[in-house]
Amino acid sequence: MKEEVLGMEHVTYTEDGQLLLEQFHMRIFRGEIMGIVCDDNRGKGALTKILQLNPPLQHGRIYFHGKLVMQEGTGWISLTALLSSGRSPA
Repeated sequence: MKEEVLGMEHVTYTEDGQLLLEQFHMRIFRGEIMGIVCDDNRGKGALTKILQLNPPLQHGRIYFHGKLVMQEGTGWISLTALLSSGRSPA
């Protein structure tokens, strides 16, 4: 079975009143190479911000190595600090 490194479920993101991601789903497994293509940079930029833990998550869930690390209405766990500390995600 492939090891899931990053998962996103039902992620919705709005910026400046514009819906940029709606019910976005993504799974990245160890060893996979992926690309994201869209007609402008706003959706990719929003995804990048979310992965950098920049804005609060408006809707959805994010998993890191199969463990829930963020869902709407909760505070962010700093993955950088988590990884450098050697602790496992929540």
